[in-house]
Amino acid sequence: MNLILLLLAARCWQGRPVERATRVLASIAVFSLEMQVGTWSGLATLDRLVLFNGVLAVASLFLWARSPTGTREPIVVPPWPATLALAALVVTVSAVRPVTAADPYHLLRVEQIQRIGTLAYDPAVADVKVNALAGTYELILADLRLPGTGLSLLRLHGLFGLALYLVNLSAIVEWLPPPKRWMLVVLLVIPVVYDQMVLVKNDLFGAVPALIALAWLVTRLPGARSSEVAWAAALVGFAVGVKVSSAPIAVVFAIAVLHDRRTDWTALAMMVAGGIAGAVAGGLLFTIVENVRVYGGIVAPYAELGNQTTTPGQTMVSIGRFAMSLVDLGIVTPRVWPGRGGWGRTFGLPFVWALVVMAVNWQIPNVRRAAIICSGCFVLFAALYPDADVAQRMMIAPGVLIVVTAVWSLATPGPWGPRLRTALSIVIALSAAQIARSAYLYTIH
Repeated sequence: MNLILLLLAARCWQGRPVERATRVLASIAVFSLEMQVGTWSGLATLDRLVLFNGVLAVASLFLWARSPTGTREPIVVPPWPATLALAALVVTVSAVRPVTAADPYHLLRVEQIQRIGTLAYDPAVADVKVNALAGTYELILADLRLPGTGLSLLRLHGLFGLALYLVNLSAIVEWLPPPKRWMLVVLLVIPVVYDQMVLVKNDLFGAVPALIALAWLVTRLPGARSSEVAWAAALVGFAVGVKVSSAPIAVVFAIAVLHDRRTDWTALAMMVAGGIAGAVAGGLLFTIVENVRVYGGIVAPYAELGNQTTTPGQTMVSIGRFAMSLVDLGIVTPRVWPGRGGWGRTFGLPFVWALVVMAVNWQIPNVRRAAIICSGCFVLFAALYPDADVAQRMMIAPGVLIVVTAVWSLATPGPWGPRLRTALSIVIALSAAQIARSAYLYTIH
């Protein structure tokens, strides 16, 4: 309820698509900051904030009603029949099966926030992930209920994820040449994205701001204003605050800005300031302070988790294994390395198709730039995380950007265009069938 009120206060339906996406993400950031301050000060809980945010919403709507009507540009999303079909599938699967988290600590944290009313750590929790690896996303899920009634709307988390995904995709449309609308359907049938709408997991939630920031790097960085650099850096910082495993994206973002704007000290200072502000809003500072207070050190709760490469040999194997997993559709890698830990699926046929398209259209500057930026994210991630091949979900932002770039590159006429579009229609059909099969398996297990 708090987030809905903040979305009303921000008038998230107003403006260009990128402004709408910014208003949505800003509302989430404000809610996160409210709860952080409320937790440390002891002045606010999840239910108490409803009154405060209600006043903000009413005041904003009153002022908006008395001011000139702003622009309301249409949102460019995949064709509505395909979008509604996916939404109906997500609702159906959610209705017939229990609410399940890919990792149990997500739902445990949701219950903890609802029980305590704040983001405070619970030192009695045996699994440190409940405290240290969960925060903003779980706060949003805990808020999906009607205050005073106990009625939870947690089953609708998949629709929330889909809406957030579509709003952020529409923002990128402003920066790229428009493709044929039917081609955008491929963005709805990426297997690893679909799984995020069925199982409770924070990967897609943390990926959407990073996706906008990476697309901005590809299309707008060289001539962008310093304030725009700060805005994009805040998106990356927020993504890292939500999920620390997004740190490779922050490194690549900083390197790209340093490369293109190395003599622009104002832009570099704004990047640092924006990144810090976004990370604080995403909960990184809160996590650091609480880790020190409860566990005695910033990285203390992570030490027992392990799961990091420790030698150059492990790093090279992890990078090679991840590269293979990007194109093997989850068939080869598990057989070569059986018994791998972790959870998740691959980017599937849409990603393989996108790689072919980008190879054919390599002469397009944005294609080359996207390939370099996304490859940097992938390499850094795989170098640090030995389970990268079974956790492509943790790099959704660069993975989806590869597919987005491939789709938009076909907006420019070329000799291979008709064949690549025909191949895309086949990829969409096969991936849709795979998702339908996955939905069936989810409902019977």
